[in-house]
Amino acid sequence: MKLVLTIATLLLASATQGQLLTADNVPVTLTGGVNVTVEGGVQLQNAANFNNDGLLRLTGDWTNNSG
Repeated sequence: MKLVLTIATLLLASATQGQLLTADNVPVTLTGGVNVTVEGGVQLQNAANFNNDGLLRLTGDWTNNSG
């Protein structure tokens, strides 16, 4: 859980454009009240999962290769 919160904090603390957010074999959880904007795509791979109870804004592609 701490890893997930650290990832969300890092995403909220920085702004980049044209990037790819990759989750590789880790769970990603957005809890209620968390807003994340990805100015690019999201790729899930190797048994990664994404749980969203917050708000996700995505401008690129969503690719799920997590199996």
